[in-house]
Amino acid sequence: MSLSTVIFDLDGTLIDSEANYHHSDQQFLEARGIHLPEEHWKDVVGVGSRSFLRTLQRDYGLTGDLDDLLAEKDSCYLKIARGNTRAFPQMQLFVEACHSRGIKMAVASGSSREAIEKTLGWAGLEQYFPVRVSADEVAGGKPQPDIFIEAARRMGVDPGECLVIEDSQYGVTAGKAAGMVCAAIPTVTTPPLAEAFLQADILFPGGMTEFTAEGLIHQLTERFQWRM
Repeated sequence: MSLSTVIFDLDGTLIDSEANYHHSDQQFLEARGIHLPEEHWKDVVGVGSRSFLRTLQRDYGLTGDLDDLLAEKDSCYLKIARGNTRAFPQMQLFVEACHSRGIKMAVASGSSREAIEKTLGWAGLEQYFPVRVSADEVAGGKPQPDIFIEAARRMGVDPGECLVIEDSQYGVTAGKAAGMVCAAIPTVTTPPLAEAFLQADILFPGGMTEFTAEGLIHQLTERFQWRM
């Protein structure tokens, strides 16, 4: 089955936003007297916002209604992200190449619907993604495959026709569990890479410093008969 559709993770994949999230989440936690050790931050890259908050409630004593906490967390993030959000240049080139050739594209993100809509707009990418799925809209967030399966359903394609592009170990696991081809561009590149990245069909172990649109297109053409 040939690939007809690309499903992108948002933060750290399409959008250079992980530093914004790190900064805003630190502010959010410090206001509650919670300190998350620096070595633990790499373990939450790619975890959806609700899953992140549930972990904090379970392990760090965070209290409050989950929906209220999510709204406040989003508010902190959006204040920092406004005017400070951009697409990764090489990923934007890949998006534009797909668009020019009529390849279907979607976003599947652990962020809230509001955060997805606003950051795509600020980065100037909203016109490319008619389908956008938030983890809030499915039963299980990454590493469960639900969000990618739902994106494929909304696009009207079989999961086997989809390429997932991810920056986190949880996203790679979810994409492969959905039965999709997966390209991984890790945000956390400190050796050793998380074992889950070895599941990826295409891996750029150096992350965005190594990734190029041309390199991805070449691998897709050579290995999956991608027609660009």
